[in-house]
Amino acid sequence: MMSLVQRLCACLGIILGVAGCVGTGEVVPLKIQTLPSLKSVNQSFQDIRVVIEPFESNADADRLGVRTHLGGGETVFTVQDGKIGTVLARMVGDHLARLGFQVWVSKSTAQEVLAKPDVVITGQVQQLSVQGRSRFFSTAITARVKAVIQVANASDRSTMRFNLDGMRESAIFWFDPMEVQELVNRMLAENLDKVLADIRVQDRALQIK
Repeated sequence: MMSLVQRLCACLGIILGVAGCVGTGEVVPLKIQTLPSLKSVNQSFQDIRVVIEPFESNADADRLGVRTHLGGGETVFTVQDGKIGTVLARMVGDHLARLGFQVWVSKSTAQEVLAKPDVVITGQVQQLSVQGRSRFFSTAITARVKAVIQVANASDRSTMRFNLDGMRESAIFWFDPMEVQELVNRMLAENLDKVLADIRVQDRALQIK
């Protein structure tokens, strides 16, 4: 059985632990970026010139969500280096570039070197969020994305629409913002890979397989 001193020490430890879980209104910026790809560059993609416009978003400019703390209060997650729509479009562009496409983010940048792109991609972000809920000895994290991506081909004037829709969850024993960032980026990369798996290049245009 525990002695009185041991019980007091245990109670003190719990109190200090809870106090350490009280939110202070801290803002944590997360870097949304593509992850290293295991796929080799596709030779058939290298001549396709793609322009990606910043995606539209109805969400707050850069707010992703919050982590609610066990002892009360919250920590706010935001996107680093831009608004949600701009950052997600940049991430999609980087992902395509790693597959072999020639990519420019925004027409104004592309016009410096291009007369006309082969493909123009636009999009609407309905949700890009990450929520955390602290519990005893762990924090439950949930990342979600819902977005519509439109592809416009110059060669045949065809258009396509794709849904980027996914969720990923994790329980973090010792809270670390880098693990949250990794979770969001992993979720985005996996679901973007699913979308791109159904696409092929034919006659300088992107088509559904």
